[in-house]
Amino acid sequence: MEFVFKYDEDIEKRVDFFLSEKLEFSRSLIASSIKEKKIVVNGNFIKPSYKLINGDIVSGIVVENKILIKKNDIPLDILFEDEYLMVINKAYGISVHPSLSDKADTVVGSLITHTDNLSDVEGEYRRGIVHRLDKDTSGALIIAKDNKTHYLLKEMFQNRKIEKKYLAICSGTIKEDEFTISSYIGRDKYNKTIISSNTNYPKLAKSKIKLISKNDEYLLLEVEIFTGRTHQIRVQLSENHIYILGDKVYGRKKEKIIAKRQMLHAYKLKFYHPITGELLNIIAPLDESFKKILYKTNLKLDESKL
Repeated sequence: MEFVFKYDEDIEKRVDFFLSEKLEFSRSLIASSIKEKKIVVNGNFIKPSYKLINGDIVSGIVVENKILIKKNDIPLDILFEDEYLMVINKAYGISVHPSLSDKADTVVGSLITHTDNLSDVEGEYRRGIVHRLDKDTSGALIIAKDNKTHYLLKEMFQNRKIEKKYLAICSGTIKEDEFTISSYIGRDKYNKTIISSNTNYPKLAKSKIKLISKNDEYLLLEVEIFTGRTHQIRVQLSENHIYILGDKVYGRKKEKIIAKRQMLHAYKLKFYHPITGELLNIIAPLDESFKKILYKTNLKLDESKL
């Protein structure tokens, strides 16, 4: 996979960490490519520990470890489709794309069964994938069918021209019916498997929270995100003492009502079609597992508030 990136952050960051975030490859794979002199900064060979400064140009190639792309016949819940893109309602419990550590069925495996027309900008095993949802998050996911559409959608995400709203069933309390959380998050200093505000590499994360329904113990929240940081909603809510039911990483260890999955659903995407200009307002229906926990928590989905 060839790439060229301009580093535009004010804080210094190790080049191997920066590229592992950008390319979503392991740091060990990035480090190997650097040591093999396949990656340069401003045209110069560097070490994996090299710290980037604002304005640095990072370019090169990373040869991906071979990842098996397994076709599957899991049906796609297609909410919108034309010759350029589709939007699907991703089920919970399925990863968007395969990885070396996760060889189970994936969305990509379903996509390549459904169509041969998929972008390959992000590499062969991420065909069509413009953005991601966590494995245990359900909801609306945009798929690009060609590279031009992929690049345009990526630009729209970066320029915040795609409205993204989620529903979350949580425990905890809130003081206001509407509020915004702006915080800086990144890989935790001491536990690299989680995201937190206790990080050496902070990035701005911004979310707007709106109360839809509540009772003495539980909340149904609408969350609109303006940035797309890893685990953004889960981290920001938990750091404000609001816990998504079923979240095994950031949630409470014990809840009265046990959810088999994290109760986070990407229910709405609104954007102008990058090719036709049509305004798309995509609503992803809730699945039965989400509805079941809504019923158990005695929360009401008042659609007039959405």
